[in-house]
Amino acid sequence: MSDTAVNELLSTVRAFLRSEIAPDLSGFKSYQLRVAINSLAIVEREQALLTELNAVDSRIAQHTGLADDLPVWQGLAVALRKQEVSLDPIEEANGSLMSLIRRRTLIKMAIDNPKYSGGRVANARWGEMTS
Repeated sequence: MSDTAVNELLSTVRAFLRSEIAPDLSGFKSYQLRVAINSLAIVEREQALLTELNAVDSRIAQHTGLADDLPVWQGLAVALRKQEVSLDPIEEANGSLMSLIRRRTLIKMAIDNPKYSGGRVANARWGEMTS
């Protein structure tokens, strides 16, 4: 199934739940349905941004020489703890590791909660730096 088809399916299911099921529910069942609808929205946004997120993860792995046996974030944490990589802000203009981490953070915030006010502030502050 193509990404477009998956996104259309998710969008249709969310719209159906919101318009046809939600009005008949109240209390905790209504809350659970809203959680489910929001979860589907997260999956939809992740589908849309997954290619970009994977590209940034790949660049982080290349930049740091991380092995493929750990997820990028876990490998990066280990490498930082062992002081095998640096987050030198002086290298910022040269596409540093910090710039890649900022880009990844913006993507993850766009997936998890695009309405988060801190995400809008970070995007305004970091958006041009990480393009």
